Amino acid sequence: MAGPIRVTMEVGADGVALITICNPPVNALHPIIIQGLKEKYAEALDRDDVKAIVLTGAAGKFCGGFDINVFSKVHET
Repeated sequence: MAGPIRVTMEVGADGVALITICNPPVNALHPIIIQGLKEKYAEALDRDDVKAIVLTGAAGKFCGGFDINVFSKVHET
């Protein structure tokens, strides 16, 4: 199993917040990712020590599109 869909944030001593998308294998956007991005961005803005924000994808892969399987779930609700 590839691991959970998640967004993480690490803040370095230089004040750079590194926000990382993790949704293997291509880090596709997903409602969990979008919510995680909102939360981490808000958290970074609330911190006095954050001077810059960098958005990246895990394993050297930035977002490879949107998870189209989510659309069927959206239509069910």
